[in-house]
Amino acid sequence: MAIRSEIIPVLKGYEQKKRERHYLDYDDILSFVAQRIRESPKVCQWVSKQYDHLLVDEMQDTNPLQWSLLSLLKENCCLFCVGDDAQSIYGFRGADFKNIHSFQERVPGSAVLKLTKNYCSTQEILDVANWLLLKSPLDYGKNLNAARGAGQLPQLHSFTNEWEESRWITEDILRRREDGDNWRYDSCTLYI
Repeated sequence: MAIRSEIIPVLKGYEQKKRERHYLDYDDILSFVAQRIRESPKVCQWVSKQYDHLLVDEMQDTNPLQWSLLSLLKENCCLFCVGDDAQSIYGFRGADFKNIHSFQERVPGSAVLKLTKNYCSTQEILDVANWLLLKSPLDYGKNLNAARGAGQLPQLHSFTNEWEESRWITEDILRRREDGDNWRYDSCTLYI
């Protein structure tokens, strides 16, 4: 709670500076547009007529404000949403993974295509991911397969903090290089 009491004055100061300078941030712009579309059917219809299809990339990282804007347009535009239902890294920005998990309920008649062939990871890594998907209370209904085939078994390492972890990674890379491992880079991974 101590951190919250320190952050609240900072947020209030931020909002005050925006008002004084007549600035809008990204969330303000989204909120303003969503409010105008929600309050005016004429504006909603005009915006919707500008687009036949809307592409939303990284749907799993959308937040409730972004969904509120999309939900206003979905009746008049076709939504084409791309995302990975098994990952979401923007929770600190309010991302709600339910936006992708409940997509079919929120957009009746929609089709979901699951891409299960993975071109970056080896099967051993995907086997761990598949095990985690099966253990989840959410039904992912997919099994990932590696286009690359087999690789090394993943190893579990525990660290007390990020400094210990980064030191281990650095030492491991240097040790492997000294042992003669070649470094090779492709679009997915640095191989050592």
